[in-house]
Amino acid sequence: MQINDEDCIRYLMREMDPSEEIEFEREMMSNENLLIEVESLRSTYNKVKKLPLKQTPAEILNKVKEQAVSDQQKRLRSSFKLIGWFGKSVAVAATILLLISISAYFIDFGTLTSSPAQTTVISAGTVQPWVDRNEIINISDRTDAVQAQRIGAEYEKSYEKLIPVDKVDISSNQRQGVLLTSSPVNN
Repeated sequence: MQINDEDCIRYLMREMDPSEEIEFEREMMSNENLLIEVESLRSTYNKVKKLPLKQTPAEILNKVKEQAVSDQQKRLRSSFKLIGWFGKSVAVAATILLLISISAYFIDFGTLTSSPAQTTVISAGTVQPWVDRNEIINISDRTDAVQAQRIGAEYEKSYEKLIPVDKVDISSNQRQGVLLTSSPVNN
């Protein structure tokens, strides 16, 4: 295994997950060079911790801050040039697409609403309306006649499978207002 300084530092700073730490310790046991590297970094880290803290001179801090600010401003200016040109072209493209979509919608909508007499409904056969609470809902049949006949036959056959429940056990935990039905076990 190649020695990775980042992993060694993460191990020394206790930034690894417990599973990673165990895996790294196993690797140190099998790789002597890795163990030497970790111990070398550990002794260097301990020596650095013992050094006294010194204050940075104010003029150096100010120069570093000024340099950082000027570098950041240069990056922002260059990114605004790219983003400005790119952003404007994207905005123009989006506006054109929006105008085309809106005009296509109104043109299609206008042709559909201008002549309602031309709209025709094609049905496969006669469909009986389903009546519910005095409101009539028409069902559009989109299947061919053979398939509609097969579906109707299966629907009628499904009623034959249902049998009424003659005896309802009142002492059961089920609701008393529900009428229970079941299908026979054998088909």
